[in-house]
Amino acid sequence: MAILELSQSSDAGLEDYAKVISTDPALSTRILSLANSSLYSLGQDITSIDRATMVLGTKTVQLMALSFTLVEQMPNRGSSRTFDYAGYWKRSLTAAVAGRELGRILGFTLADEAFLCGLLSRIGQLVMAECMSDEYDLVIAESAGFPTREDEQVRLGFNHGDIGAALMKHWGLPEPLYLSVAFAHAPEDLPQSDYPWIKQLVEISYLASLIVDLLCDDDKGGTLGEIHEKASEAGLSSEQTHTIILALEARIGETAALLDIELDSADSHYEILDTARKQLVSMSVDTVKEYQEIERRSGGSSATSQSLLTDQNTDELTGLGDRSFLEASLALEVNNRQFKTVPEHIGMLFIEIAEFEKVLDEYGPSFGDQAISVVGQTLRGMCRTSDTPARYDNHTFAILLPSTGPFSLRALAKRITDTIADMPIVAGQECFRVKTAIGGGILSEASSKEDEGRLISLATAALANAKKQGPGSTELKSA
Repeated sequence: MAILELSQSSDAGLEDYAKVISTDPALSTRILSLANSSLYSLGQDITSIDRATMVLGTKTVQLMALSFTLVEQMPNRGSSRTFDYAGYWKRSLTAAVAGRELGRILGFTLADEAFLCGLLSRIGQLVMAECMSDEYDLVIAESAGFPTREDEQVRLGFNHGDIGAALMKHWGLPEPLYLSVAFAHAPEDLPQSDYPWIKQLVEISYLASLIVDLLCDDDKGGTLGEIHEKASEAGLSSEQTHTIILALEARIGETAALLDIELDSADSHYEILDTARKQLVSMSVDTVKEYQEIERRSGGSSATSQSLLTDQNTDELTGLGDRSFLEASLALEVNNRQFKTVPEHIGMLFIEIAEFEKVLDEYGPSFGDQAISVVGQTLRGMCRTSDTPARYDNHTFAILLPSTGPFSLRALAKRITDTIADMPIVAGQECFRVKTAIGGGILSEASSKEDEGRLISLATAALANAKKQGPGSTELKSA
């Protein structure tokens, strides 16, 4: 209550917060841990509350102290027979940390507000689980997964955002904070406000909520597509967005430790992103197939309708996507660029195992399969999460590289050449090595179907030149 009263007072200063925090050993420990954590990276050892409040600043101390004291009052288990308290905390912490990171990286001054809003974004679900557990158990039973606002609205006529916002308003928290919780999943419904920056806070909260859905729910592909769209509108590339999501894994764990909350073990964020990208591209492949089938049945004569995508999207030997997977990834990437305000380079590498017929003649087909498998897995390990590696055709691989300049493309090609040349490939009692020929293409920007063909043509022509030069050669072309 003292923290709440201070947060409502315009006259409260750092010394007032330090005095209140010092009376609570648990809160003091958390504020000190926060000041020394990587979340703030202050670059110095903070050993006193007075020093911590000084270096963190009034607003951060206010919002974080409020966050910590509120969390302390929230249950880890309760009256509901079926409510997933562990799932609740995972989602709430993810929303809080994701909101703060997005606010910080986008250069907004709302990072700490976004943290508190994320932490309280689902508090309405705790209220329902505690105060109307029988009714809320029915909502849970009828939900396909963790209850959504839509599930609650259909059954109860209101949702956890309504309750959370009402509760925060009752506590006397500022309008931007409780409106952000109310409209985090529907920013388009946000009413006009006297606070011009509230729209930014709601947009950050919405993007953070999508990241929660990606990390916690099953429909990862569709959610990742929406994240790409909204992040691009905010000025973030796919690569930047993936980097943020990967970095959240350690930060969520650190924040959970600060708040003494135990989280269940889960897939790594890298594995989740990999799964989401495959789902997203598979969705695109399925859409292309549907259009092509419609064209075929209606007598269409377009080039795509003459070659339906009938292969499996995943290559069994390497675990990579196949040619159709790569082409669908390229189409998806080019389509997403309509949301970008600044043109970005896009690159493609074709990597072929050089003189593959000699490998087969000397070692036999099983050795050829082993070479393909090892090279494929090596390429996958060398790619960024935003890249798309694929087995393009027999012993030829391809990598789609969004947001990659000429220097980075050439550097990756050299690393691939050197890594594979030095890698022993073992099959049975035999050990052998292979070399590659690499051709790359890069466009300064791409926004149409024609650009997709241009990029592949550039890389194909470059590969042909590299093969003429011999094993270990690389050729790059740009346009």
